[in-house]
Amino acid sequence: MELFLNEQDVVDSVCVYAAYRDRTEPQYVEADLRYDENLGISAAARAEGSVERHLNEHDVVDAIAEYLQEYHNFIAANLLVELLYNPEKGIHASVMVQTGVY
Repeated sequence: MELFLNEQDVVDSVCVYAAYRDRTEPQYVEADLRYDENLGISAAARAEGSVERHLNEHDVVDAIAEYLQEYHNFIAANLLVELLYNPEKGIHASVMVQTGVY
């Protein structure tokens, strides 16, 4: 099975990831996604009253896997996340769900 996450889904994933690490709620986190031709995809997240957290591409992939596990009951280890950038769609993701893997 393949899932497609739009840019808002990726932002939500980053917010959940940062909120967990900053011990707050996702609604109190602001996140910005970034794309650089040479550096790839990254993100910055800031919870109220805390320091800005920088996420590299691998962190964003982990954020998506954790988000899908926490909110949609997928097993994070069974997800293959590919981050994509398109000038029209922005930053989005394709997620392959491996079945039969335990």
